[in-house]
Amino acid sequence: MKTSSPRSTLFYNCRLAYPDFLAEGALLAENGTIAAVWIAEPPSHVPVAAQKVDCQNLILAPGLIDIHNHGALTHDFVAANANGNKVALRFHSEHGVTSMLATVMTETHEQMCAALKLLGDQHRAGELPPNFLGIHIEGPYFHPEKRGAHKLDCLRDPVRGEYEKFWQLSRGLIRIFTHAPERKGSVEFCQFFHQRGCVPTVGHTRATMLEIRRVAAHGARHFVHANNAIDWPLRRTRAEGWLATEMMGMGTLLSHSAFTGEIISDGYHVPVEMIRIILAARGTDAIAIVSDACPAAG
Repeated sequence: MKTSSPRSTLFYNCRLAYPDFLAEGALLAENGTIAAVWIAEPPSHVPVAAQKVDCQNLILAPGLIDIHNHGALTHDFVAANANGNKVALRFHSEHGVTSMLATVMTETHEQMCAALKLLGDQHRAGELPPNFLGIHIEGPYFHPEKRGAHKLDCLRDPVRGEYEKFWQLSRGLIRIFTHAPERKGSVEFCQFFHQRGCVPTVGHTRATMLEIRRVAAHGARHFVHANNAIDWPLRRTRAEGWLATEMMGMGTLLSHSAFTGEIISDGYHVPVEMIRIILAARGTDAIAIVSDACPAAG
């Protein structure tokens, strides 16, 4: 039986990105897998038919994965615009984001349904760029005081009839769904999505540690844009009349190994000093960097 020859590409004259250093060298990829790496030495035993790419001393790095991204070039994924979806995804792909979730934010029921249906239909038809991995829904089940850029008049409690329709319209493409655990119906919401392989996530919330632990028992295990729209520990008077420290959201994330989180590491949303604290407490394996890109990106 005749087999096709492997597809080989040699990237040379590049700086290879490792976790804590850059190294001048070359890399051979075969059928999408790294086959060989050379550092401070010329490439050897390279297949004759390999495609050769001169990187001109640019950095060769793993593709970025962005699990929180609202769009680009004036397009917001909640806008339900077919061409806009493709343009925004392509823009981020060209800037190194080789895998991402399209984030649909708080809007009216009708608008969110339209956005989810369009993304689901486009994916099924093979119309979206290959960096599209699914959908992140951010809202509308948030605490009003922590709404951030989300519309106050669109915030509401989770009701199964609504979020079940979201799931169906998306064709099962919802990968994470951010909500505030203190909203009525939160436990049932988490159960529904956890059973379907979607991660219920915590964000835009004033939830206490006890409220977060309650939803953690039903599948919630990730914090969206930690430090932003999530409370740090604070002092409160208990019913007994004495002061105590309530851990709140950030205290829960930093002290519980079951949770992961994400940060917008631009030095503004999370100061550099705070980034160091979060990483020191949880480590790089538990914290993701996200862009939370808005339609102004690009």
